[in-house]
Amino acid sequence: GDALPVAVLDATAASAQFVLRPVRAGIAQLLVSFATADVVVQVEISDARVDPTSIVLSLPLLGAGDVLDFVRVNGTRVQSSVSISFNDGTVYADATSLDWIPVGALLRFVSDLEASVLADRAGGFTLLGNHWEL
Repeated sequence: GDALPVAVLDATAASAQFVLRPVRAGIAQLLVSFATADVVVQVEISDARVDPTSIVLSLPLLGAGDVLDFVRVNGTRVQSSVSISFNDGTVYADATSLDWIPVGALLRFVSDLEASVLADRAGGFTLLGNHWEL
């Protein structure tokens, strides 16, 4: 029988971008062509576990550092930015903007004050009401 592929290419018609989706561990060989030049590129697909070493959440619209200012109209939503580093050297400068995996599959966002600020799966925070700590 035919061997299982290591990975498959998914294309999105709207953006004409291709995403390599792993199927199993192994080496995927890609033939990359540009004009008259062809190059074979090998991509290693690993199923080894990697752990995060650093996670940094920022809310640029609300300020920087330890002081954030959520003085907004009720119902206003702001999007966070999350940098994640892993022990294998992989770094996602902003995991909320990855197009191949939703950030909610990597992290869970919560708020200690859900009656006032609601966190969502995409890393957004919505102001619902006033709170003395805000």
